[in-house]
Amino acid sequence: MVLRQMDEPLGNIIARFKVDVNREYGVEKVFEEGYNDRILVNTRRLDTLFRYIRENPYRLAVRRACPDYFSRLNGLKINGVTYNAYGNLFLLQNPFKEQVVVHRRDTQQARLHNRDRWLYTAANGGVLVSPFISPAEREIRSEAERMEGRIILITHRVFPDRYKPSGHDFEQCTQGRLLIIAPSADKPSSRELSRATCLEMNALAAVIAATDFR
Repeated sequence: MVLRQMDEPLGNIIARFKVDVNREYGVEKVFEEGYNDRILVNTRRLDTLFRYIRENPYRLAVRRACPDYFSRLNGLKINGVTYNAYGNLFLLQNPFKEQVVVHRRDTQQARLHNRDRWLYTAANGGVLVSPFISPAEREIRSEAERMEGRIILITHRVFPDRYKPSGHDFEQCTQGRLLIIAPSADKPSSRELSRATCLEMNALAAVIAATDFR
């Protein structure tokens, strides 16, 4: 953490540190290329960063122990459209996939019926597919995960070059219970969710649920 003006570039100090660590452990490469430098605007962000750094060795060990659960596939073709995927790719081949979508016009009876059907699928080895946008859909995901259900999550955000899930999604990946499907890198990414984007993601979830990828 840098708190004041330095006499030399931070990159030089980090480079020497990497060399010393590599020499100490007698290996060629301990660190990934480059480094991540950011200006922190509050102490909460600093606590988050420290926690991320402390947990990095654990995440690396898990990815090495379970590589199939942390697969990245660029160029996944679905209905002629290219997507990127990260997680347990074998979830696509599961024969029991169900789309989760809750419409505003759904009656209470329909919602209860769908909920029972989706949770039955999750509890019996199937996969729930959805962007899980609405609070009702997110609650279905939470209930399914509590019973160790499997999830294919559709996101509207493009994966960065070195994308790795963090927090809750990382823990789901460690169990092989999550696959994340994102737009390809050549598609513009947006933080905002438009109605058209939501419809696109729900349509993709319907296609994935109905497609035999084996």
